[in-house]
Amino acid sequence: MTRLGAAHAADQAPDAAAIAGLGALTETRRGGSQHALAELGILEATLTGAWPCQPKVREFHAAMSAARASKTPS
Repeated sequence: MTRLGAAHAADQAPDAAAIAGLGALTETRRGGSQHALAELGILEATLTGAWPCQPKVREFHAAMSAARASKTPS
């Protein structure tokens, strides 16, 4: 889903990209993959850099921030 989000971003569809990112984040949090979380960070940076005021982009950014805050150090 992260790649789908990146494809939507490349196609100038920020809402669709953010929605895909939110779905991928849900699965990533369940699986605990740090690699997937890093890839989502790239999508987040792309979206917040180009469309910082889009509501879905802000929602995705907030969810990513919450995911980083809840991550416990190893």
